[in-house]
Amino acid sequence: MTDSTWTRLQELFEQALELPVDERQAFLDDACGDDEELRADVEVLLRADERNSGFSDEPPDLGVVVDSDAQLIGETVGGWRILERVGVGGMGSVFLAERADGEFEQQAAVKIVRKGMDSDSVVQRFRQERQILARLNHPNIAGVLDGGVTDDGRPYFAMEFVDGLPITDFCDEHRLGVEERLELFRKACDAVHYAHRNLVVHRDLKPSNILVTRDGDVRLLDFGIAKVLDEPEDQNLTRTGMQVHTPAYAAPEQLMSEPITTATDVYALGVVLYELLSGRRPFEVRRTPSELRELVLTGDPPKPSTAVLKVPANTDGRAGTQTIEELSSRRGERAERLRRLLRGDLDTICLMALHREPNHRYASADQMADDIRRHLEGLPVVASPDSLAYRIGKFYRRHRSGVISTIGVIVAFIVMSAVYTVRLAEERNIALDEQRKAEEVVDFVTGLFAVSDPSESRGEEITARDLLDAGAEQIRDELVDRPEVQSMMRRVLGEVYHSLGAFERSEALLVEALEQQLAVYGDEHLETATTKILVAFIHQNRGEYEIAQELMTEALATRRSIRGGDHDDVMEAISALAYLKETMGDYAAAEALFVEALDMGRRMFADDDVFLAEAMANLAGLYRFIEKNTEAEELLREALAMQNRLYGGPHPESDDTKRKLAGLLRDTGSYEESQRLYLEVIESRTRMLGEDHLEVAHSWNSYSQLLS
Repeated sequence: MTDSTWTRLQELFEQALELPVDERQAFLDDACGDDEELRADVEVLLRADERNSGFSDEPPDLGVVVDSDAQLIGETVGGWRILERVGVGGMGSVFLAERADGEFEQQAAVKIVRKGMDSDSVVQRFRQERQILARLNHPNIAGVLDGGVTDDGRPYFAMEFVDGLPITDFCDEHRLGVEERLELFRKACDAVHYAHRNLVVHRDLKPSNILVTRDGDVRLLDFGIAKVLDEPEDQNLTRTGMQVHTPAYAAPEQLMSEPITTATDVYALGVVLYELLSGRRPFEVRRTPSELRELVLTGDPPKPSTAVLKVPANTDGRAGTQTIEELSSRRGERAERLRRLLRGDLDTICLMALHREPNHRYASADQMADDIRRHLEGLPVVASPDSLAYRIGKFYRRHRSGVISTIGVIVAFIVMSAVYTVRLAEERNIALDEQRKAEEVVDFVTGLFAVSDPSESRGEEITARDLLDAGAEQIRDELVDRPEVQSMMRRVLGEVYHSLGAFERSEALLVEALEQQLAVYGDEHLETATTKILVAFIHQNRGEYEIAQELMTEALATRRSIRGGDHDDVMEAISALAYLKETMGDYAAAEALFVEALDMGRRMFADDDVFLAEAMANLAGLYRFIEKNTEAEELLREALAMQNRLYGGPHPESDDTKRKLAGLLRDTGSYEESQRLYLEVIESRTRMLGEDHLEVAHSWNSYSQLLS
């Protein structure tokens, strides 16, 4: 057997060991192709490994591999007495050993080139590892104690013995929270950055090479395939096509046999961080190497905050036995809370490290660690997604004609608010004052749109966002003497800003509106209650649940007091509080409130009604999340049938319910009906909204999960 054949055999054996037993046959089908002899040799090694949790003491039918390492136990190698074998790597066996000279007590991990592996190229690489470790002196890198040659001529070295767990296992076992995991990960980044400063790239970073001791100290291990940046690539390895990496953590350039740089380690750190935070790898499919390779080279990983709410899949693509809550509980959080902790900075930090293009990743492991520090301290991070303004600007440049439609929606929103205030006035016998208020709203909107007049705009294109910004300025300057109108318009524009994703502007206007309404109307007023609910949503999105709950509870009490029993205002407030309870993980309370809202809707509306259909869909959403799939399906079908009768054809509301039903059917294995519903939603939304609308993208994304 030549060096190149042995190298290829060793590579496939190591990769197969990474996989569960039931996945190995599919792996070998893909990896070995028509080379039956190579496949047979790999299977011999795998069978030997299964018998002995290592190589067999009996020589397998290869004529080359004779594992005599077991005979070393109890023997002395250099100044070390071999106690037991603790691991088998790509080139050598690792033993736990103790000092044999009796001068002082010390344990070490002794790594020896395995018998049968001591070809010239492997011995050369083993010696290179020993030299690399000798030049690295860092508290988070397991250091070299000494080295030499065994009696039969095989090189060895003794290094610090690390009694620890892989970083992912350590964090899960101790149920560490997100911040604690980040602090440990920063130590690993510091060790990697130190190696990079010494011109060494690890090339095989993964949790099993980043151990954490019982005291919480991080140790980086196994520089066996490291690359020294100031030395040429091993020509023998290049010639034989050996890819020295662990596939699940390999960067795209490793899979394509392109030059290795420090960015390669940054990518692997990104995979480890993703797994630490979400409990999953960015690309979960592991049926064959080619499938994983295709995903890494062409696919985009989901955000970690999205991954934590996905049911873990088995290798056949079906739902696994571990629940979302079981996985998130290892991080000391409920799934929804964990999603909020990861959303934003940590999403962008992970995805920047995992960028397919090396020059778009972090410039160094140190920069990545610094971004984590900045996140922990509440500072802006280097990794930042494209801004909302940039994306909206790009959209409007592509769809200038759509601006008019957007403006129309805003006008309708404001006019509806005016009509709403008139209705309130009639109910409270103050119609005249409210009518004047509505007229002032209309005058305000008319003045707002005057900015689009050519004499005002001077030929420049005016966007919906321009009108909003102008409106916010006018509200502040022109409605000072009408605080009730001013507060209402602040609330309306605050809602529109929120729908555009301009959350800071939205919050400022809504908080100002609430403060003003408390001063004008007092605490027990419908206007104040409505704005309280909107401000509560802001706190809810931030995870500030106690504040949100206080505001929503007060708003619900006010609406109950003024509206009495069954009323759509009360029903809306109950549903809002129910969703907050669901977000907080109090599913029992959420279910009780959603059921109360639905029961109220059934009493209020003898016939079909949009509010009743919405209440059904809300409760169904909770049932789907807590896996009451039968109840969820019944409610979604009832809501969809009602919406079809109400709208008489495709409609955004019925499309939304249809998409939820398709998702539930996808989860429960009713694939054919799920596919039909998804395609109906895609056709309807594309026709109504255009191909480039966000909701169309969401529909395609949901459908792609079904095909997956």
